[in-house]
Parts: sequence; C-alpha cells; structure tokens
Amino acid sequence: MSTIKPSSWAERVRVSDSNSRCTLEKLSRQPPGTILQIPNDMQLADAEDWKRSMIGFFVSYKLPFYVVQSIANRIWKPHGLEKTIVLSNGFMVFRFSSIAQMEEVLARGPWMFGGKTILLQQWKPCFKFDRNKIKSIPVWARLQGLPFPLWNKQGLSMAASMVGRPLASDEATLKGSRVEYARVCIEIEADMPLVHHFQVASTLTEEPITIDVFYEWKPSRCDSCKVFGHSCRPQKGKDIENVEVENQQPEVKGSDMGTHNQAERTKDVHHQKSTHEEGPRIDTTKENKGKENANTSVLPKE
Repeated sequence: MSTIKPSSWAERVRVSDSNSRCTLEKLSRQPPGTILQIPNDMQLADAEDWKRSMIGFFVSYKLPFYVVQSIANRIWKPHGLEKTIVLSNGFMVFRFSSIAQMEEVLARGPWMFGGKTILLQQWKPCFKFDRNKIKSIPVWARLQGLPFPLWNKQGLSMAASMVGRPLASDEATLKGSRVEYARVCIEIEADMPLVHHFQVASTLTEEPITIDVFYEWKPSRCDSCKVFGHSCRPQKGKDIENVEVENQQPEVKGSDMGTHNQAERTKDVHHQKSTHEEGPRIDTTKENKGKENANTSVLPKE
C-alpha cells in the first residue's frame, strides 16, 4: 500500500480560501470493492491533448526534474513544447502545441539530456507507465560494408530490417555522401539477441557479403525478464552496460569516430542536417554540470 508523505508544519497551518480550491461534484459514495469505470466521453475528452504528447524516460538512470525541464524548455520550447510533466515512477510527459511539432522532435532523435540518452515514444491509448515492461527501444547502428545497390531508401530499409525494425537514416547515409558506413535508426526487441553480422547476396558477387553492425549505444538488458533497463544477474564492481553482449562486439567509441575530441565528435556525427526522418542527439557533457546545461545544442537549421 502506498503512503502519503507527511506534510510540513507550514502546509498544515496554511489558510486557504475558496478561490484556491476547486469544488468537486457531490456524488454518492460507491460501495467498497466497486471498480471505477471511466466513461467513454471522458476518455475522449483529453485524448487530443495526449495525442500531441510523447513519453520519455532514462534507462537505469534518473535526472532531477528541474534539470529535465530546463533542458527540454531550452531545446524544444521553440518547437512547440507546452508542458513537461514528471511521474513518480520516472516517466516524463512532454506535451506540444500540435501533433506535427511533436512528431518532428521525435523523429530527430535519439536525444541526450545531461549526457544520458532519453528514450522517447509517442503516447498511445494503452500505454502503461511501467519501467519493468520496456520491451523495445530505438537505437542507432552503423552498417559497414553495405553494397552500393542498397544505398537508397528501399535498400536501406531492407538492410536495417536485418538488425531490427527500420525507423530512419541520417541524410549523409541517404545521399551516399559518407559511404564508409550506413547510419540507421532501428527498434530492437528485448527478447531478441543483438545482430552483429548479417550477409547480403546478389548476382554481382559470387559469395555473400558480410555486413558488420556496430551500435552507438546498447541499453542494459535483463536476460531473465527479457526487458530493458535492468539485469537480474549479480554484478561485481562496475555495472555492466549490456550483460548479453558483454563479450561480443563493442559499442561505437571515440576511436571508432575519429580522433576528434568529444565536442567535435558530437558535432561531426550528430549535427548533420537532418531529413524529416532523423536528427541529432543532444549531448550535454559534464562540463555543463551546475550551469543547467547552458550549452545544450538545439535543432539544426533546415
């Protein structure tokens, strides 16, 4: 049973008048054990507000609300953000002025707040705010060795489907202006193993071509529960970021991204001009701590 936090002395002795209260409807008390049924018209009344909202949460991490609100207002206010709501279980609700503005921001992800990836998804009528039931997550992956016939929207979608559910690609990939790897955003499932290699066959080659897959970020995953966000395995020392792929191919680290420093790497990889399907991550590094992330990046100009 949940308990209510004791109120302070100031709250208990505070005097309030009728202007600070909302009078509720005088309904009859329902018998004990009655299940409250929400009327259909009441469900539809707020549906439009929720349709232009997206749900966010951090996996295995939690930022203070004032930090999340400060960053969200700074980067999303110009793009229609109206309200930020935080729930007790760590989920956050970001409400926008329109569905189009919300979808635009959502499509430009993944985003980072305070150096931590914030997972975002559009609200759905049956959405359950349960961190222990996160079964799918969007991540960015790099496909190395992709044959040139696949460097188009249909081909990239086919290649991405070998790794997860295709969501987006960056502009450099779609235009073929960077051919050392194809960068795609995919949705991975907690009950499916990560794919690190797959093969492509065509009449242009005698043998199938092996494509290497590198993930820019791997969420923690529980082998037992088949969900993201935690691990039931006992861990010694530092937390293992991904227990399933601990001894497999590593994530894309600094050495994989060139010899630039962190700020330059962020600019090179995540500040490319985006298509309507893809966008940068927001990386607020430790140097910004205490400054309310004053140098948080914003959406690139079209």
